[in-house]
Amino acid sequence: MKSIVGIMAATKEGVIGYKNELPWDYPDELEHFKNTTQNHPIIMGCKTYHATAKELFKSRQAIVLSRN
Repeated sequence: MKSIVGIMAATKEGVIGYKNELPWDYPDELEHFKNTTQNHPIIMGCKTYHATAKELFKSRQAIVLSRN
């Protein structure tokens, strides 16, 4: 049986991004994200895909959600 696992990070105020940037800088957490998601598809929003995902997630299948 397959399962779906979600990874999300947010500030205490619920902010997940600000001006196409992460509102924090924790290299260990980014490394954990990379290792955990390696060879798995990633679901993301259109802005995230266009801002970063093309370069950062070449080894993962990107599933992009948009209003269009």
